[in-house]
Amino acid sequence: MLGILIIAIGAFSSGSFSITFDKVTKWKWENSWLTFSVLAYLIVPLIICLIVASNFMEIYKIIPSVNLWLIFILGGVYGLADLTFGLSLRYLDVALGFCISLRLMMVIGTLLPPMIDGRMSIMYGIDTLRKRV
Repeated sequence: MLGILIIAIGAFSSGSFSITFDKVTKWKWENSWLTFSVLAYLIVPLIICLIVASNFMEIYKIIPSVNLWLIFILGGVYGLADLTFGLSLRYLDVALGFCISLRLMMVIGTLLPPMIDGRMSIMYGIDTLRKRV
């Protein structure tokens, strides 16, 4: 039941994140997106960390710095992708923006991990074909 509750909360959050954008029509797009980003990526995760793991700073101290930098860089890439997603909603409207962005995310998210760790070549027998040639 806890898993279903978490999925329901995530689905509600995903479906209703842009409701407030219509209420602040006098704001420029950048201002509303900056407000959303500060709340969604800084304040709310910090509050959740303080509630769930009050000693989360101690956890950060034992993580190797290489891993923290990688997390930081990938977080920046995620933020850039989220920014372009927001721009697609602005310029393409919600229906077309979601359609194109979600399909692109699905394709990249499905193909990129197996390509990076080598599973793609194993799945399609590329190594076997190379050995025969």
